[in-house]
Amino acid sequence: HKGFMWFGTIAGLNRYDGYTFKTFTHNAADTFSLADNYVLKIFELPGYKMFIQSRNSSSVYDPAKEKFTDAATWLKAQGLPGKDLLNIASSNDCFWFLFESAGLYKMNRNGKTEKVLLQNKAAITDIKAGSRDHLVIVHNDAMIEKINCSNNEIIYSSDAVKRILNAQVYNFSLFTKAN
Repeated sequence: HKGFMWFGTIAGLNRYDGYTFKTFTHNAADTFSLADNYVLKIFELPGYKMFIQSRNSSSVYDPAKEKFTDAATWLKAQGLPGKDLLNIASSNDCFWFLFESAGLYKMNRNGKTEKVLLQNKAAITDIKAGSRDHLVIVHNDAMIEKINCSNNEIIYSSDAVKRILNAQVYNFSLFTKAN
C-alpha cells in the first residue's frame, strides 16, 4: 500500500517506509487497535485495506484511517463466512477467499460476492493468483486447476501430481509466478 513494506511479527504489525518503522500493536483500551500482536499472515483486500490474520483473532486494517476493525464483522458485511479464513488471492477483476470449511468465494471489483462451486469435491488447500486474471487451485487430493475469474470456468486441470502420489491426501501449498 503506497510503497510501504509490511511485516507481521510476534510483536505486532510493522510498516516500513524506506526510512523508519511504525509498529501497530494491540491496546486493550483502544477498540480500533490490532486484535492480536502475533501476526501470522497479511492479505490485500478491496479498497486498499488489509486482512491481518493473527494467532487468536484477526483484523482488517484501513490505511486511510489507520484503524483496525474486527475481521469477522468485515467478512460477514461482505457476504462471506466470518471464520476459518485460509487464504485470499487477488486477480485483476476479483478477490478470491478460501475458507477451511465453507470453501471458495469470489468477490468482484463491484463488491458482489458469490460462492464458487467446483466439480472436484476434494477440499481446496491453497489458492494463488495466476497470470491473465486466473486463479490457481490445489486440492487435498493433488488435483491442480486454473479458473478464469470472469466466468468461474476451469480452463486447466492436471492430475499429474495426484498420479505420482497414488491419490494420497495432503495439505498442499502453492507457489505461482505470474508472467
